[in-house]
Amino acid sequence: IDDSVRRSTDLSPKVIDRFCFLINELKKRGIYYLIDLSTQRNVFDDDNVQDAWSMTYLKGAPVFFDQHIRNMQKEFDRKILECYNPYTKMKIKDDPAYVLSDLNNETSLVHDAEIKSEYYMNQLKKLYNEWLIKKYKTRDALKEAWKDDGNEVLRDYEDPFKGTVEVYARSGRLGLKRQRLIDNL
Repeated sequence: IDDSVRRSTDLSPKVIDRFCFLINELKKRGIYYLIDLSTQRNVFDDDNVQDAWSMTYLKGAPVFFDQHIRNMQKEFDRKILECYNPYTKMKIKDDPAYVLSDLNNETSLVHDAEIKSEYYMNQLKKLYNEWLIKKYKTRDALKEAWKDDGNEVLRDYEDPFKGTVEVYARSGRLGLKRQRLIDNL
């Protein structure tokens, strides 16, 4: 445990030194490397993440739409790539042996289980309803597009202009089919 790490965007000097040493050893052996920037980083109190209890690590569906979490991810990415490697005598981003960054590894809106936080679900629902308005323009057009074998799938209480169309993503709570399923993916 490194007590110097107070936020998930902090880089532990001990860990970074080992990482830079590894990079240099790979490079000496002619091995190119990629960096997975979507690592499983703990969420700390100093991160000021809303409903941190709902995330095991700082990854999952909210990384796609919560601006604070997105900004934290960008800060972490920047720190890693701008890190000066004392063994190679250059920043990681400038190292010719560095070939690729994985910005998103096994995380998506549909890969993760249901969003546990009402705060994040409400954020996603708002964005989803705004997207539906842009795509379909009217509730009637949405209702027509979502018909499944002539059956109406859009519930009476659901209206994108009121922000009430539910996001079901992967849960399949409605037994989604056809266009509504596609729009949830």
